[in-house]
Amino acid sequence: MNTILIQCEANKSQGGVNKTAPHYASLDLLRGVAALCVLLYHTDFLFDARGIILPKAYLCVDFFFALSGFVIAANYSVEARPKIFFRQFLIARVARLWPLLAASVSIGFLVMGAKLYQDFHYFDTLPVIGTVVFNGLMLPSFFQPYSIDRLYIFNGAAWSIFFELMINIVYFIFFRKLLNKYLLIVLLVSWCALFWSAFSNQGLDVGWSSQNFIYGFARVFYSFILGLVIFSGGVFERFRGSAFWLVLMAILFVSTLQFDLGWIYDLIIITLVFPVILIVSVNANVVGNTKAIAQFIGDISYSVYLLQTPFIVLFSGLSVVFWGAKIGVFTPTAGYVFLMLFIPCCYFCWRYFEIPSQGAIKAVFIKSRK
Repeated sequence: MNTILIQCEANKSQGGVNKTAPHYASLDLLRGVAALCVLLYHTDFLFDARGIILPKAYLCVDFFFALSGFVIAANYSVEARPKIFFRQFLIARVARLWPLLAASVSIGFLVMGAKLYQDFHYFDTLPVIGTVVFNGLMLPSFFQPYSIDRLYIFNGAAWSIFFELMINIVYFIFFRKLLNKYLLIVLLVSWCALFWSAFSNQGLDVGWSSQNFIYGFARVFYSFILGLVIFSGGVFERFRGSAFWLVLMAILFVSTLQFDLGWIYDLIIITLVFPVILIVSVNANVVGNTKAIAQFIGDISYSVYLLQTPFIVLFSGLSVVFWGAKIGVFTPTAGYVFLMLFIPCCYFCWRYFEIPSQGAIKAVFIKSRK
């Protein structure tokens, strides 16, 4: 599953910047919780609980898109940054999204490439190379290596990053200066497309293969614009609760993902529950230990999201290499061991790769412009 996982980037860029752009610690916590839910969803087999742990966690992608819409509006609206140019915006977004995606695709190529060669006993050269190149550039691949219908076969979670960058560009060109009443019209049209997507596929776990790729546009348009509308409408400003309300909303969020009640349930969660959680949580007073936890899981959330697939494959393969047995023999202990190893890896990735690489890209392109 994207993250699209967005961190507020206020006070870091130059040129037409509103240096007082807000940072919402509450959204750090929600983003981190959502990323961890996706992680548990994808590691359920390591706990010998396949299909049991958070079966609706794929809806976290829609929540990420809504968070993204809200945060992008807060940081890049005309009111926040009236003089920012498209080039500045694009550099900021690419610097945020691309380095880790490219790194995760590279790791996935090594790990998944070895697994696929072992499974099929040959190297599907041209489709594999084409997929690595396209995916590394944040583009979906329709080459289908080994006839496997995955747009991002080397990192299954990366598909949403394409939609994230796409909707960011659409926002800056078309939606940034659009009045709220027109955004509401676009939101309504997007919801109709979302409804059709849910009905046609009997659910909203779509956007990641050539068969359901087109439906991913409905997911990102509706949820991202929802985030824009929530911010521009200012409804969230009426709610200024304590950290208790934030924790309660986080519990509600996780709880809704545990029930698998069909495609209508998907629509209800995205249309009604997620907006309520976002509106109530934004201005929660996050202090002390809660703030520290929020910051930590928010910081590592993008790494948690993008690194999990290649690391899960790698971890699962190590049991065969070292002990000659499939990972299923070691469940559920394998699940706990994986989490204890993976979370620190994500922290080090965030601290020593994400931050430096983002800064390097901005420095290079901003300097080249000067």
